[in-house]
Amino acid sequence: MKFPPYENFFDNSTKKNFTKMARESTYFDLGLNEIRLTNATAALIYAVTHPEHLNYMIKYNLNLSAAGNVHGKVFTKEELATDLNHTRIGDWDYEFQKIHRKGTVQYETCWVGGHIVITGGKIELRINHILLLTTAMIAYPELDALRAVIEAFYVQISSAENQVIGKKASKTGAKGAVETARVSNADAMFKGFGQMLWVGSTTAYMDAIIDRELIQAKAEQMLFNAMIVKHWKDKIASRTLLPTDMIEVINDGLVELKFFVVRFLDDPHGIFVSVLPGETKLFSASLLGNLAHRYVMVENDSLTTNGHYSFRFVD
Repeated sequence: MKFPPYENFFDNSTKKNFTKMARESTYFDLGLNEIRLTNATAALIYAVTHPEHLNYMIKYNLNLSAAGNVHGKVFTKEELATDLNHTRIGDWDYEFQKIHRKGTVQYETCWVGGHIVITGGKIELRINHILLLTTAMIAYPELDALRAVIEAFYVQISSAENQVIGKKASKTGAKGAVETARVSNADAMFKGFGQMLWVGSTTAYMDAIIDRELIQAKAEQMLFNAMIVKHWKDKIASRTLLPTDMIEVINDGLVELKFFVVRFLDDPHGIFVSVLPGETKLFSASLLGNLAHRYVMVENDSLTTNGHYSFRFVD
């Protein structure tokens, strides 16, 4: 679709569709992150649009929570804070120190105040310190994968209710807040788009961002009665996923199948979801692995038997 000059197509294409804006914003954010190291304009834009993206995703999740979560438990801030103290903070520190050990400039720059500012005190202050941690990590692109994990938790805990009551009463307010954030985010994205074109960064921009839009426009929504040959892996869809996306798989074959996401088609899988023969499984996209990766894959490890399955994104 062609848009008139000066029309904010990010705003226009996402009106009344908060989920589409969540995807648009995610594509835009991931695309800029890919090229910001080699493109100074992209780095400047990212510094402005990335906070807008995080704010929108928080408001988007708050709206989902207010509407009610039909797929499973809605965690409270208190429950997530307990998880943060018992598991998350240790995991983050361990992964961080694989790259930069404690005592290095990078570690001390990011972990200002140590763990205590995140694990102790008022919950809102602790959440803010998680944001400060991820903001400091932006300066070190080698930490991008870990930063994405921490930011996903930041969005989740920021979006959580203090207690799971009064959801219907809060729905109107949440919807208004996400609409305000949508417009602000669309405005920042459109200004960034204009800056990229102004400085002639069209090639990098097309490769990193617009191509994502084309991929998403052509993304397979469902796949039925599909076969995967023995000892093989196939691409199911090219789609940047949201943590809230739900997937249903029916394994009507005779072998276990593995589902996962990868950055490039030839990459081996890391985390995966296993679906056994005869099993129907409904699960969150967040279980597939790094959601910054765009290719949704299936793998059949059997050396002797072909697999057969159906796959769909649950709307």
